[in-house]
Amino acid sequence: MPGIRIGAVNYLNTKPLIHDLDLLAPDAELLLDLPSRLAVLLAQGQLDVGLIPVIEYFRAGTYSVVPGLCIASRGPVLSVTLFSRVPWTSIRRVALDVGSRTSAALAQILLRTRYGVAAEFVPLPLERDAETVDADAVLLIGDRAMRACLPGFEFAFDLGQEWHDWTGLPFVYAFWAVRPGVELGGVSGALRRAKEHGIAHVGTIEQTLPEDLDRLYAVNVRGVFLCSKAAVAIMLQHGGGVIVNMASIASLVGVPERFAYSMTKGAVLTMTMSIALDYVKRGIRCNCICPARVQTPFVEGYLQANYPGREDEMRRTLEEYQPMGRMGTPEEVAALALYLCSDEAAFVTGQAYPIDGGVLVA
Repeated sequence: MPGIRIGAVNYLNTKPLIHDLDLLAPDAELLLDLPSRLAVLLAQGQLDVGLIPVIEYFRAGTYSVVPGLCIASRGPVLSVTLFSRVPWTSIRRVALDVGSRTSAALAQILLRTRYGVAAEFVPLPLERDAETVDADAVLLIGDRAMRACLPGFEFAFDLGQEWHDWTGLPFVYAFWAVRPGVELGGVSGALRRAKEHGIAHVGTIEQTLPEDLDRLYAVNVRGVFLCSKAAVAIMLQHGGGVIVNMASIASLVGVPERFAYSMTKGAVLTMTMSIALDYVKRGIRCNCICPARVQTPFVEGYLQANYPGREDEMRRTLEEYQPMGRMGTPEEVAALALYLCSDEAAFVTGQAYPIDGGVLVA
């Protein structure tokens, strides 16, 4: 894989897509930069493949796409947020993060088409403090959005959630685009394997980098925290409700060489117990489900990408982890969630429910 120049975004939500890429494609050159800058470099021929904003794919009109690899969300994305001092319909001036292109276009579409607002748009330089900008709203992306704390802005609109609420569809922010005439060869497979490695990060505490931990924490812990926090506020207004968090069998027993994953799922368990304790007298129940391995499309995709020709063998290995000799099904997990949300479970809160095919009793 000689000479292939790869450009990726240096944000936390990109880490799964480039995990171990230096090992999987040792002869390739990896450059990390802003999404907008990567689009320019790809257009100028200084990159062969780049994780570019989707809108730049349509503007160029000549790129090909590495399929199945992207940054997308079905609902909240957490890393694309419009912070506003006023409601949507009162916004008149918006400062747009200069690192953004697709998200900037999405903000404009939502304002003009969904809310009928003809706002003025101005750039927000990276070095500029968002709170000091003379604007009703500020669009931030990436780590800047995830870490932002803007006391002067009453509203924080997650654009992924806004798009989904409006259309019912997922939204794709960026994907791997390839210049015309470039043959990726083995780099294409390396990009796919990097994603699989990143999503299912394997390793002990010695092998876990701080950014690995941050990435999993952002999804497995912070994601659950944000959803639960939003749910509690709504439930209190309506006199109560039920929260069911998705933990893991790793919350209860740990999993060898899955340090970061096990740690984050343990946090979901204790978060569940804390919520249950704090709101038990206010009509809110909170429990979590702790599945062992479940046969999902992700598992099948992982086996195909990482063990071509050995899928059946590796699937049997996954099945044998459960003493029952098979993986669970999504329907079985859904049935347990339905029970926990029902009136039949009205006396149940603060509990972790294993659905594990006998792992805990083996």
